[in-house]
Amino acid sequence: MLVHKGRCRTIYAYRGVDGQAPALQFLGSLPEEVRARYVLHFKDMCENGQVGGKFGHTLASKNHKDCRGLGEFKDNQSQTRVLYFTEGSPGALMLSHGFGGKKEDQLSETEIARAKRTRDEYATRKPAAFARARNALVRTSGGRKAR
Repeated sequence: MLVHKGRCRTIYAYRGVDGQAPALQFLGSLPEEVRARYVLHFKDMCENGQVGGKFGHTLASKNHKDCRGLGEFKDNQSQTRVLYFTEGSPGALMLSHGFGGKKEDQLSETEIARAKRTRDEYATRKPAAFARARNALVRTSGGRKAR
């Protein structure tokens, strides 16, 4: 589900097999002023390719093994974070989930593991989703393959 599209990046929210979008549910539960700050972070990332200050960064480091493609947006005032993974398309990010109550800079292994599971589930489901979309396109074009 599209969250924001800019000249450098596009941000989507992941929908699980149950149809739920945990990141959007989390963002929807936050007070309006916190949501507004996240919107600014998302716009910044999409327009400039990065978020200024300490409001977003990738997790790949010696402290976070096997975090290829994972990152976070964070709001220090509300002590909340939204984790994301890179989608594979150039400049595309997929929001995984969000959580609160985190003061320190260290992320819990539980939250990192959840983002990894989401990333892996997405990678597994993605080919089937594209096949369904392609088949639907062929049906709507009268049996001719779309170019």
